[in-house]
Amino acid sequence: MLPVVLGDLLGSLDIDNMDDTGMYVWAAVLTIAGLAASWGIAIAWQRWRAARKEE
Repeated sequence: MLPVVLGDLLGSLDIDNMDDTGMYVWAAVLTIAGLAASWGIAIAWQRWRAARKEE
């Protein structure tokens, strides 16, 4: 059962054959990636500012 569900999900992520499920999954993946990148930039900026204040 699980391989069938995963196969259907991966098939819906194909750009040429995308359905609503694929669009929602891609939106979630891109949202999580954007949040992770923003979080990384914020942490790096805080560390840079803290290091600059110590000088």
